[in-house]
Amino acid sequence: MGEGTSDLDMDTTYEPEGRESSGGTDNKFPGGHERFWVSVTPDAGVASFGEVQSRILNRYPHRADPLPQTLASAHRRARSQLRKHAVAAQLRVCVTLTYETEPSNPVGDVDEFIANASHHYPEKFHWAVVTVLSEDCVHRTHHHVLIPRNLEIDKIASSWGKGMVHIGFNPTDGDIRRMVNYVAQDFPKRPSSRPRYRRSRGSVCRPIRFGAPTLEEAERLASSFASSQGNTRSAINSPHGARGVIYWDVERERDL
Repeated sequence: MGEGTSDLDMDTTYEPEGRESSGGTDNKFPGGHERFWVSVTPDAGVASFGEVQSRILNRYPHRADPLPQTLASAHRRARSQLRKHAVAAQLRVCVTLTYETEPSNPVGDVDEFIANASHHYPEKFHWAVVTVLSEDCVHRTHHHVLIPRNLEIDKIASSWGKGMVHIGFNPTDGDIRRMVNYVAQDFPKRPSSRPRYRRSRGSVCRPIRFGAPTLEEAERLASSFASSQGNTRSAINSPHGARGVIYWDVERERDL
């Protein structure tokens, strides 16, 4: 991504994607007991790597009110998953839907908008929605709808009819990631809130996972998938061990 990246892009500094907990200890990669993990999602243009944690995972009783660090971890994980989906599905358009008056059924409203938008796409229609509810007493209810580019975007936007519509275009994969980071600031943080985002069904990206004996080898494996424009930053002495992440723009056919 290069210039203008946000610290939010380093979510893998804290959330080691590609590790799965099993039983009471951290996951061992197939084929051995490697010290480092590598997780690559080619369709999303991201590769992360880090140090396997060998400590025992503590098991605590379920809390009615999650700890702040638990909510922060879930927030980072949701943001990272949404960012991958948006890049892999090429959701380059962010349509922000607002209301003139507070709605009684915001979920139904945005579902109707997505159904209308689907008629303007000839093939599988991928999308994502982040809804900001007025319950935070700061924002009025509104929706951020992420969809692919379309020459009929004006017709799609005009189907809303419940308030102002703002349209933003993101020409590169890096712009898509920054856009997701922006809309993710409005993820609900209270335990009783609804899911942070919704997206179209069907996986659009699948991770590839490896193990590596050294940090250098892990970074080399991760880098081998990136284009020449790949940008990497490593947090060698982070609280969660050595790790890093690489982003790049995926070369693909650009659909309308």
